[in-house]
Amino acid sequence: MDKYWGQSEENVIKRFREAVTDRFPAQRKEIVWERLLRSIWQARARRVSGIRRWAAVAGIVLLTGGIYLWQTLSLPEKQEYKTEWLTLTTNNEERLQVTLPDSSSVWLNANSRLTYPKAFMPQQREVVLSGEAFFDIRPEKKAFLVRTERLHVSVPGTRFMVSDYRNTETVEAILLSGSVKVATTGEPHKATTLKPNQQWRLSAGDMQAQIHDIDAVSRAQWVTGQIIFEDASLKDIAERLGSWYGIKIDVEKGIETMYRLTFVIRNETWTQARSVIQMILPEVAFAESDDKTKIIRASQKK
Repeated sequence: MDKYWGQSEENVIKRFREAVTDRFPAQRKEIVWERLLRSIWQARARRVSGIRRWAAVAGIVLLTGGIYLWQTLSLPEKQEYKTEWLTLTTNNEERLQVTLPDSSSVWLNANSRLTYPKAFMPQQREVVLSGEAFFDIRPEKKAFLVRTERLHVSVPGTRFMVSDYRNTETVEAILLSGSVKVATTGEPHKATTLKPNQQWRLSAGDMQAQIHDIDAVSRAQWVTGQIIFEDASLKDIAERLGSWYGIKIDVEKGIETMYRLTFVIRNETWTQARSVIQMILPEVAFAESDDKTKIIRASQKK
């Protein structure tokens, strides 16, 4: 545990993420990750004496069979601020809206989870997200932070969207109004400031994030029950529909970016959405693997 003491919290987050990447199944890793972020948030609100302050943040014990967060702290400390943490989750095709303690609003997309404090600490507002959410944040002097497994988003007050589903290769942040600073988790000093109608996007294999100009309002229409695809690749369509319907959709290599589609999904089931895609693009067909993964492949029809 000595290797974590004396380090900044961002370095601890980065090293912890690297440590658990290959040691936990996806669901368990997500739970452990959320507990680490929650511990960091709580530790910021305490005065911990001595150079071992970070033992309260990342007391990590390596045991045979896994890594566990140190839940019981034995260090002497003076408690200054306590709050209860709440968690909001959504299922397939479900959307929920919640009002945060500062009167900001958050819309949570399907198959997502938002963890937030019942009362924000005086110095900072912070939430933890897994999945996709739209934020309408009330302006305040203290920053509003959104943490995901792969993203760190900081704003004073604005309207923006964050997407980081654990079963997708792509993570993104989209700005509708105001400004936001976006960085990968563990590297906030490398943050990029977005302008309205810009998308910060990072995919597996990319060396750095890409910035694109988009129609941010259209991209956020899922809040109203519509999923709008504009000139979207099959890869993008598979990721967004997979997250919406709670299924895994793979695209056959070679056609991931070959076609670009524009269409809207409202209240359609997965079967209906699949039919819409095939009507627009008869060059593709759908199949299902043994593990129930949906596959989009090139049509065999002559």
